[in-house]
Amino acid sequence: MTPEYTFEGSRAGEHVELIIRAHPIQLFRSSFKAFLFAWISIGLFVFGFNQKYVPMIALSFLVIAAGWLFRAIFCQLRSMTLVTNQRLISREQRGFFQRKISEVELSNIQELVTQLNGLWGSIFGSGTVSLKTAAGDKSMFEIKNVPDPYLAQQKISELSKK
Repeated sequence: MTPEYTFEGSRAGEHVELIIRAHPIQLFRSSFKAFLFAWISIGLFVFGFNQKYVPMIALSFLVIAAGWLFRAIFCQLRSMTLVTNQRLISREQRGFFQRKISEVELSNIQELVTQLNGLWGSIFGSGTVSLKTAAGDKSMFEIKNVPDPYLAQQKISELSKK
């Protein structure tokens, strides 16, 4: 239980039971792109320094790499899922100016599914927890890149039965 964590819009008697953040391995893909662009820019700068526009192009690649990395870290830090004793609230930061906030009442959860995808998910133990609610087929709620999806599933299941 995390009683010290409060959030705007909390209800009377509601307290946070679990905070789920994306697994840090999620940053690997974005970091790889950023470092690839950084190495390309360093290579352009070193081997094409005498050319007229190459330093400007190399600097552009470096700025793009830094932007990618900053965006990935920003989205990672600003995204979270709160599991309270009454509901599940997901805040997914998709970019600097794009955010998706979803919530579902714990009493409306009908089915919980845990899924580990691929080699990296199996090695690092990250996966997806999917929730099916009472609203029908189109109401699938997904929490992606959960560090220990089975533990999160068990905690949500335990709270939804109370």
